[in-house]
Amino acid sequence: MIKQQQKSQIYVGKNIENIIKQRCQSNSMMANLLNLFFIIVLSTSQKEWQNY
Repeated sequence: MIKQQQKSQIYVGKNIENIIKQRCQSNSMMANLLNLFFIIVLSTSQKEWQNY
């Protein structure tokens, strides 16, 4: 159950990441900041799932 939720969370994260990359190709600085943000969010949410 938790693993399934984790997978869908990562999938959603990757989808959002792709959309942002497409939108922000001209502004790579902004894209890099958003990528960092998503990496942090995904890694912290994974840690939270592991604690359960």
